[in-house]
Amino acid sequence: MVLPPWDELTEQPIPWLALHEYEQAELLKINPLRSVWRVAVGERQVVAKIFNAPRGWGLVKALLLGPAGRSEFLAGWYAQRKGLPAARPIAFGRLQRGGRIGPTVLLSEYIPDSCSLAEYWWKHSPRAAGFSPRGSASTGGREKLDYIIVTVARWLAQLHDGSLVPMDLHAENVLIRDGADEIKPLLIDLHKARYGGKSMAMGRIRNLAQLNQWFQHHASRPDRLRFLYAYMSSSYTNLTEDLLRQYVRDTVEATGWERERLEKKRDRRIWEQNDYFGILDLPDGWRAHVVLRSRRLLPGFIGLQMELPLEQWNHALSEFVAQRGAADFSPREAILTEIRFTDRPVAVDIWAETPPQQQLRQRWTQGHQRIHRYLPGPLPLALLERKQNGKTVQRLLLMQRAVES
Repeated sequence: MVLPPWDELTEQPIPWLALHEYEQAELLKINPLRSVWRVAVGERQVVAKIFNAPRGWGLVKALLLGPAGRSEFLAGWYAQRKGLPAARPIAFGRLQRGGRIGPTVLLSEYIPDSCSLAEYWWKHSPRAAGFSPRGSASTGGREKLDYIIVTVARWLAQLHDGSLVPMDLHAENVLIRDGADEIKPLLIDLHKARYGGKSMAMGRIRNLAQLNQWFQHHASRPDRLRFLYAYMSSSYTNLTEDLLRQYVRDTVEATGWERERLEKKRDRRIWEQNDYFGILDLPDGWRAHVVLRSRRLLPGFIGLQMELPLEQWNHALSEFVAQRGAADFSPREAILTEIRFTDRPVAVDIWAETPPQQQLRQRWTQGHQRIHRYLPGPLPLALLERKQNGKTVQRLLLMQRAVES
């Protein structure tokens, strides 16, 4: 399915299922389920999401709900027909052989000169002064911050008035285009969106709670109330104090549920292989759980502030365990050292223990649980375990060094 004015896509010799071989494609993101690319099509650019052939539970979901990407395409098409501020879909296609569901491709517009709401807020919020992902202090002052709050609130009200509810709404799924005279929020990643009047009442509260739980950690209470008031003023022509109070109560209650749901979801992936954590088998019986990236940025600790691909971890830790034998580590104190990656060294504190002790496994889990709850502390970077004859004989924990400590 190709939407106009992109009909010429069918005539372009682009290997959508082999973009790694295409010179005009740039990989933006990859995980076990899909890869995301920026692809040049003539003088224009598109974002291509390539979903792998489903297996296991993913196959069951595809049989019941349709192939991956199809619902996102239809939700984006609905938003385009209604004139709602969301990324426009371009095309959707799937490969099916012998009745089996194969890979699927979703194309959407590429939005230049934009950044996520999270980045944009960090740039202009006073809380970001001297501590932002890009190291820049806040700009624009109180007037700019009020403008961002009101604009995003009215944007969300516009989506809801058009009967579109993004069920996975967070600051990374909202793009901000910063024009000369105004900013324009756009919704991306509509794979869980509901539209056409489905679940609107609860959807409104859920979206408000999803943004509110993020703003709890990045904005003041007056700012969050200002956001809710701007949203309500846009949605209701006759806004009463009782209605506003009811929305405040419902949003606060739903925010607690949403925060608990997110924390449990993030905690579950600590020991899994996914976008944020990886698992490596290393020489001499070592096995490692490593951090690939972290979005939590806390005062006093740099967070990860960079992505560490699994290949770089494999090279760095293989070299590390080869050079530093188990006898180099003492269970009584941490050893400060560096793990060298291809682009930079990372300072770490190394702790060691010998089973049956389990303290380091607990510190790995609890360290990430703490960071998932925005509590300051060092980031556990890697947990290494060495096995001999099926039994764990050595365990090492690599903790991030605090800034200027």
